[in-house]
Amino acid sequence: KDKSSANEPVNKPTVTSDKTPRPDTARPVAPIPAKPKEIEKPIVTKKPKESVWQALARLRAKLASGNRDEFPTQAVEHEGDHLMLVEQKMTWSEAQKFAAEYGAHLAVLPTRETRKKLAQTLGITAPAWLAAGMAARDQWQWMDTSIWETPSIPKPATTSDRAILINSGGNLVARAPNTKHAFILHWRKDASNPCTLDEQLKRTSQSIKSSGIDKATYPVGTRTFRKSHFLLIKKSLSWDDARQFAKSQSAHLAVPSTPDEQQWLTQKYTGKDITAWLGGYLINENSPWRWITNEAFSPHGWKPSEPSSDISRNRILMSAKNSRANATWTSSVGEEGDATHVLLEWSIPTKTITNRTNFDLDKWLTAVNRKIADRISPLIKTYKKEREKEIDKYVRDMKRAAKKVEIPELGRRGRGRFSEYIENLVDDSMDEVKNAGEITANIPDRAPKEFHKLNRQARKSIAAIDNDHQEEMKKQLDFYTNGLLKKALNLENDGYTRQSSSLRELVDNIGDDTASFKAKIGL
Repeated sequence: KDKSSANEPVNKPTVTSDKTPRPDTARPVAPIPAKPKEIEKPIVTKKPKESVWQALARLRAKLASGNRDEFPTQAVEHEGDHLMLVEQKMTWSEAQKFAAEYGAHLAVLPTRETRKKLAQTLGITAPAWLAAGMAARDQWQWMDTSIWETPSIPKPATTSDRAILINSGGNLVARAPNTKHAFILHWRKDASNPCTLDEQLKRTSQSIKSSGIDKATYPVGTRTFRKSHFLLIKKSLSWDDARQFAKSQSAHLAVPSTPDEQQWLTQKYTGKDITAWLGGYLINENSPWRWITNEAFSPHGWKPSEPSSDISRNRILMSAKNSRANATWTSSVGEEGDATHVLLEWSIPTKTITNRTNFDLDKWLTAVNRKIADRISPLIKTYKKEREKEIDKYVRDMKRAAKKVEIPELGRRGRGRFSEYIENLVDDSMDEVKNAGEITANIPDRAPKEFHKLNRQARKSIAAIDNDHQEEMKKQLDFYTNGLLKKALNLENDGYTRQSSSLRELVDNIGDDTASFKAKIGL
């Protein structure tokens, strides 16, 4: 090769390789994709089923306020209302209180078909409380006054079985309210609660206005004694507030105006935890105890040592504490907290007394003592005269006998200065007798026998006069004390217990002492 061609480009032949794909025939090689990152999936846990108590706790405020948007899942719907079985066992009153706290009431199931259906739907296996029980005139009644089906009337096993349950077969069963059972809550779609005591009392007032006391409908729990209807309400009020509360319910505080009514109330409404106001009161120290109905007051219910002599304790409280038999009344100042309950009574009072006046015992006793003194004074004067007459006779006889004294050894010659001495001695002694008005047996043993004889006779006569007078005074004392006791009984029966107690105390203090008797009447 020559040098001239050294700078000329040299067209080198293209070398092809079997390993290198030709541009027009090679297949594209797909890139290998990167491994994607794993996405963390959220851990899903099943939400545990809410229990009855959890649901009630969560919904309590809403349900109590009347909100009906949500109910516990355990509740079942029935004709727009919702019902739920609560298996926690409570007494009838506890179950009612529990229901009210959650905006419900115990279930009202007036028809047998409804009860059979819901007993199965709710899964009732043991008796559960309903909103029904015994009311006035011993009639079964639903708390909302739904019509009671006659064939459904249960037969109580005891007189205490006054509340209603439903059993697994949908039948009604009567039991004592203080026994514990499950219960059924009932939420109405309109959020109303016609089963509360307030609503029942409102209907009672309306019923009395339209139908009268004898035909009115009363709350469940009311008991009837003859024509009077009673309801015990747990409510701590002062006596005055309790009286106003009773008036607002067209009732009055209970008035046990007869012994048999008091016995009945004691049997039905006394317990270790019950103290209830009665409609008895005292105005002042000279007034009688009265009933607010103006019925005749009888003291048949006072406990021993009651009522108190403290005039501030002027209201009557019924309590079984320290009571004997049917004696359950105690006097109280009437403050709030003294009573745990209010005992209402609906009745028409009979035999009322309106002319009750104050009784001034001191004034009355002064007048009585004056009359007795006028009655006894002539007897005392006669007695004193008879006694003085006998003493004068004794003095004369003794002086006469003194003049006849003889010394046996000297006979009549023994008279003289010695005789004069004896006469003077007897005269002085008889002056003492007259001044003292008493004849004593102080005659010397050596005195003449005649002196002893006259002394014995005079003392015997004086003793007879004294005995006769004492017997007469005992008769007068009996007349006086019997009169006071009779007056005390009349006063007690009319409600003047303080005055009656004072008279009895006076009689006890006098006893059989005629001297105290005469001193009391001013003699």
